[in-house]
Amino acid sequence: MADLSKRLRDLADAMENGPYVSLKTIRDTFRKAADALEWKPIKYAPRDGTPVLVFCPNEEPQIVAAKYVTDSEWSGWVFVEMLLQETMPEGPEGPTHFTPIPSPPGGE
Repeated sequence: MADLSKRLRDLADAMENGPYVSLKTIRDTFRKAADALEWKPIKYAPRDGTPVLVFCPNEEPQIVAAKYVTDSEWSGWVFVEMLLQETMPEGPEGPTHFTPIPSPPGGE
């Protein structure tokens, strides 16, 4: 997500400061931005321990930070937050969609 923010800023600077920016560059940058902002089906989520936001449409829908873990005895979604891991070790219930966790705000 930080890379996307930088690309969007670079594109805006190029459009402001230079006479030419290719339409392909503009199109590709905006497609990446749209992809990064969309929720995707959980089957496409990373399975390598990368933290993501997951949506669980239960009786009380929730969005939580989680990661998929695999070890010799068990594999599945677990909460990133340690307190949630300790109180609900079974992890988030029935996630259906995910999106990358945005980068924290910079010093601007």
